[in-house]
Amino acid sequence: MQLVFDFLAPLSAKQRGGVFEGSAIVSVEPPTQKQESPSSLDYNAHPTPSLFQHPGSTHALEIKGVEVHYLFKRAKRKTIGMLVSKDGLEVRAPRWVSLSQVQMALKEREDWILKQFSFMEQKLEESKRSEVRIESGCICPVLSHGVQWIFHGLTRPASKGVSSFASTLASPSLSQLQRENTQRLRSPLEHIEVQRFEAGQWFDCTCSEWLEFLQESAVGKETHFKVYLPIESLYKQLSAASVAGVAGPGGAEKTCAKQWIDAVMIHLARRILEPRVTYFAGILGVNPSALSLGQAKSRWGSAGSNGAIRLNWHLVHLPMALLDYVVAHELCHLKEMNHGPAFWAEMQALMPDFAARRRELKKVSIAQWV
Repeated sequence: MQLVFDFLAPLSAKQRGGVFEGSAIVSVEPPTQKQESPSSLDYNAHPTPSLFQHPGSTHALEIKGVEVHYLFKRAKRKTIGMLVSKDGLEVRAPRWVSLSQVQMALKEREDWILKQFSFMEQKLEESKRSEVRIESGCICPVLSHGVQWIFHGLTRPASKGVSSFASTLASPSLSQLQRENTQRLRSPLEHIEVQRFEAGQWFDCTCSEWLEFLQESAVGKETHFKVYLPIESLYKQLSAASVAGVAGPGGAEKTCAKQWIDAVMIHLARRILEPRVTYFAGILGVNPSALSLGQAKSRWGSAGSNGAIRLNWHLVHLPMALLDYVVAHELCHLKEMNHGPAFWAEMQALMPDFAARRRELKKVSIAQWV
C-alpha cells in the first residue's frame, strides 16, 4: 500500500496520506493553519485551455461553466483521489464507488480543482523560465549551489592528487566511444573531475570533498562548482551523426549528456539522503524497512505501510532545509499513517518550522532540461 496526499470524498471517514507530491498536489493543510478561502480566487482568469483537456481523458464534467475532460481510473484504494498535473485532472476511485458518486465529489470540490488548475498553470510558466539547455557549460543547482557541467575530452591536465581522464583509444570510432561510455556510466563518480570556486580561484577537489562542501555550505554561503564529464568526443560524434542522419533522430548527444548528469546526481542523492534518513529516523525512533530512490513526476516521496520509504532523487536540487522536510515528513508517516492531528504534532515536535518549509517547497520549480 502506498500512501498519497488524497482529497477525501465524503465516502470515507478515514483520512489517508503520506506521499509528498509536487506543487499541484491534492494536499491537506495542517489543522492549525488557516486555509485560503476558495471564494477569494479569481475564476475569470481561467488557466490554459489545454489543462482542461487531459490527453488520456475518459470522462468530462462541467465545472464552474468550464468543461473539464479528465482521466478516470479504478484503483485498489479506500478513497477518491484527485490530482492535477501538467496533463490535467486525473481521478482514481475504488471499484465500489459509482461514477455518479465520483462526479458528485468533483462538483463538491470544484473550487479546489480550479484553484489547482490555476496553480499548475503558474508552475508551467515557472518551468519555462527555469529551462536549462543541455550543452557544455550549462548550470543547475545542487543543494541550492550552482553547479556547471562541462563536457570534457582527454586533454585537461590533472592537478595534484586528481587523476585525469584517459582513453586507450587514439582515434576511437563512435561505437568504441559508446562502449567506453557505457562502462564509465556504471561508476560515474570515478570518472568525473570537480572544481570549487573560492577566493576568486578554482580548486580541484575529490568527489568525497565535493559532497562535504555541498553539505557544509548548505546552510551558509553559496558555493559554485564545475563538474567535468568525460563525454566531449562522444557528444561531438553523436551530434555529427545526428545531423548526418546516420544515428537515428537528433538529440542522441543530449540524451548522452543528460544520462551522465542524472547518473552523477543519483549517486550524490544516495550519499546525501541515506544519512538524513538515518538521522531523523533515530530522533523519531522508527526503523524504515527499506529506502529506494525514484524520479516520480509529481511526488517528492512516499511511505509504505510495510515501513519502506521511497524518495525522489531530484531532492538534491533543493536547499537542504526542504530536502530535510520531505525526509522528516515521510518518516513521520511510519508513526502516523495519515495527515491527522497526531501526524502534524509529530512534525511539529521534530521540526518546529515545518509549516514554513512546507510553504517554500510548494514554490519550488525543478529545472526543465531541453
